[in-house]
Amino acid sequence: MVIDLGILSIKVDVLIIQIINIFLLLWIIRKAFGDTIVEQIAHFRETRLQLSNADKMLKENIEKAQLIKEEIVNEGLSQKKEIIQSAQVLASLKEKEIIEQAENTAKSIITQAEAKTRQMEIELKDSYLHMVKSSA
Repeated sequence: MVIDLGILSIKVDVLIIQIINIFLLLWIIRKAFGDTIVEQIAHFRETRLQLSNADKMLKENIEKAQLIKEEIVNEGLSQKKEIIQSAQVLASLKEKEIIEQAENTAKSIITQAEAKTRQMEIELKDSYLHMVKSSA
């Protein structure tokens, strides 16, 4: 049977065979590759979901790392302040100790100088008396 549409004429038996052929080809393709394609699509969706989850976890880990970094920096700064304060206290104590030692040393030097001066005065007087006695 032929359908005549003017310039186009369609043979119904050929059309039916072509439609059957298309369905057979689709069925064969689906049987041969359909499961594989569906599996691949499912695998790609699962992989994309895993990548999305990994991206979220990465962002969370980066945020946690930044918080930990800030805590460490703040702790380091507070320890730095404590170390500086204790160093200042130790330096001030050491300064007092050094000043005290210097004062004691100065006192000792002054005492020794005074003793030597007295000794020299005594020797000079004795020497003067001796010279006066000798010249007389």
